[in-house]
Amino acid sequence: MDHVLLETIIINQIKSYRGNDFQDFGDRLLSKLYPAEYTPVRAGGPWGDLKNDGYCFVNRTFFHFYGSSQYNVSKLKGKITSDIEGCLAKQLHVRKVIYVTNESSLGVIEAHIDGLRLKHAIDIETWGPAKLVEIMQSLSRRDVASVLKLSLTDVIKTEGPTGIIYSIDESSVEIISRQEAKKRSKVNIEILIGALMVGLIAGVLLPWFFFVFVAAFLLLFIRYIPWHIREVFIKASEGEYQHGKDFYVLEGDHYKRYRKTALCSYPTCKGVVYLEIPSGYLKKRYKVIGCCSSDSIHHTFTYDIQNTGKPVAVYAGDDEYASETDRIIADVIKTEGKMKATEKYMNLTGHTLQKSKETVDGISRKYALPDGGSQWGLGCAVLLLLLSIMVYMCW
Repeated sequence: MDHVLLETIIINQIKSYRGNDFQDFGDRLLSKLYPAEYTPVRAGGPWGDLKNDGYCFVNRTFFHFYGSSQYNVSKLKGKITSDIEGCLAKQLHVRKVIYVTNESSLGVIEAHIDGLRLKHAIDIETWGPAKLVEIMQSLSRRDVASVLKLSLTDVIKTEGPTGIIYSIDESSVEIISRQEAKKRSKVNIEILIGALMVGLIAGVLLPWFFFVFVAAFLLLFIRYIPWHIREVFIKASEGEYQHGKDFYVLEGDHYKRYRKTALCSYPTCKGVVYLEIPSGYLKKRYKVIGCCSSDSIHHTFTYDIQNTGKPVAVYAGDDEYASETDRIIADVIKTEGKMKATEKYMNLTGHTLQKSKETVDGISRKYALPDGGSQWGLGCAVLLLLLSIMVYMCW
């Protein structure tokens, strides 16, 4: 089996687990690594799990599993402290604690764990996605399939792509101090005040038709000022905040800005999926989409707040699985509008008007196609308005 493909399967499966599912995965993995001594633990009765998700009773290593988002930083720090200090208080002869997570740890979380190491003079390890993949690849293929509860042969033979899991792209990380964040927010207000002053001066000193052009330019200029910056830093103080393809989070005394990537799940593809602002017909459906570095047109994926993505249906003209009729109708919708597309569909298939309308609407929704007829009408309206202005000024 291809090494890169196996790694992709493992990391995507690991990152898809949440809550108890991740702990079940951890139990299966540790039972393979330490078959003679690993003991899974579950909460029960008024005592709970005594701050112990599972342990090796011979070497006295205790495990804690975290299969959820790390980006509520303060809540996660509190849980880690409670679990580790509770484990030390309630368990005997604790030699090592291992913190197991399916998300790459934020710097502030690693610093917090390091502080607990020094405070309690105990060995605390972190097993993140990269470490888990490394451990899994040391197992036999049979054991990997057993731990993941997957038939690897079936996964390899599948013709279509599976879902993907996004994680932080470390190369995109930018650290922004609180002072710099305030400065960036303040600059936007200063630009707005300056633009309004220019507009007022232009209104007093210039003839009305020159003022119209100045005002239009200023409105266009103001439109592209990044007003979201202030809101971004406020929201990022509460947890991870997404704006377009950028993500922000407050860590201690600074903000962290970053982007996310994933491994492409299309068979035999070794590309990396990057989040991008969609263009063309995809704009109507998605705020951001994941585009593969190897094939950004056909290998595209959704993104949701759980950091997961599913394959996106591409435009029928490019979709090798679309029928010939769908491709023809999709092209007519884009160029001539839905009315013409309905007529074309009736001529091609002989279906009734109602059935043809429903089918055309379905194709339009599936591929998020713009109505070519509506665009043509809007273009005529804008052209007519410009001609009217020109005639009026010449007159």
